[in-house]
Amino acid sequence: MKTLILALAGYILAPLALRAESVEIIASADTTLREEQPATNYGAVSELRAGAVDGGPQRRTLLRFDIGAAVPAGATITAARLTLEALDAPEEGAAPHEFEIRRVRNFWNEGTGEGGDILPGEASWQSRAHPQARWTRPGGARAFDFAAVPSAMATVGAAGARTFGSTPGLVSDVQHWLDNPQRNEGWMLTQAPGAGAGGVRVFAAREDGARAPRLTVDFTPAPADLAPSAEYDVVFRATWSASTHPRDFPPGAHWSGLVGGLHAPSVSFWGRGATATRGIQGVAELGSKIVLLDEVNAATAAGTANRTLSGGSINGGTGTVTLRFAVDRSHPLVTLTAMIAPSPDWFVGVRGLPLIEQGRWVPRKTVMLFPYDAGTDSGATFRSPDFVTDPRGVISRIITRPLAVRGRAAPMGTFTFIRVAPAP
Repeated sequence: MKTLILALAGYILAPLALRAESVEIIASADTTLREEQPATNYGAVSELRAGAVDGGPQRRTLLRFDIGAAVPAGATITAARLTLEALDAPEEGAAPHEFEIRRVRNFWNEGTGEGGDILPGEASWQSRAHPQARWTRPGGARAFDFAAVPSAMATVGAAGARTFGSTPGLVSDVQHWLDNPQRNEGWMLTQAPGAGAGGVRVFAAREDGARAPRLTVDFTPAPADLAPSAEYDVVFRATWSASTHPRDFPPGAHWSGLVGGLHAPSVSFWGRGATATRGIQGVAELGSKIVLLDEVNAATAAGTANRTLSGGSINGGTGTVTLRFAVDRSHPLVTLTAMIAPSPDWFVGVRGLPLIEQGRWVPRKTVMLFPYDAGTDSGATFRSPDFVTDPRGVISRIITRPLAVRGRAAPMGTFTFIRVAPAP
């Protein structure tokens, strides 16, 4: 009887302690890089390709998944599995193909191409964002543009679904992206080195719908005994100067006041590749807080946010400003922005940054701030006249002058989040 009672107790209590959950995430961006068409984008095509034929031109695929939109902040990732749908079979007489995925280290933009002329900012074999931001070498360089060690490997045989099984590398990647959404650049899918003549395999892209690349994530939510709230200081340290960004450094350089909110994963106020809301447009073009605060308040009324953030400005390109706030575990994500002024529509910020990691409130976290273009004004200089972008573009990392040189922009400052004390 004693043994039976203990067994039943274990059966009842173990699930309560683990509270394991699982979610399936569809790719948020994917595209193929083709060596034989080095300046062509395939971001809007419904097929992806990877591999090479008899040492001929290579194809590589880029994949990205928005982890923070599906997995709650503070969760601990326990397993991750990537599933791709192969649309073709190996060539007659060829062995199954060996593929690997590696974490990408440098930012890239999916693009909207279908094999025609590439547009500015799109990814290709030559560029991460055409034409300014290039790969370290065409197609990406191992250990520079993507990790030296693969996160997972898989053999792809007959047509149909093929899963890269969970590995410590996959789990580490997904956990890193959950905790650091600003650094999520996804994976590069390549043919494994030494795979022989191999061949090019075709996979379904996210545009395919039901057969899109999907990531299955198992996780344990933050423990129930986590303190319900915490208090933080965020320190904005601006480092924009004629020394760090010498090209046309403007007289009267300054920063607008900080503005944003605290929210849950179910809402987003801006993101790379998304169309700017009126609130982000107001911040980026005018340094105005009003509409973005209204958007956060609307989310609060809907239960997806719980607090607006509004802080001081910096009178100059360099300086510091500090904002204190309380955050609760139901809305642990921070979105915070500031205008680069003067400018047409340029800003810095963080989006959906979690202050809970692996079940604990973060004691300290620093994020480097790179410049973004809101896609609402086409001015190219700090003091360009108002030039409305029509049709409206999307939010993108700035890789052009005057804030970038050869496709790379120096960080313009940092946000440092410091836990002060539990909130009362």
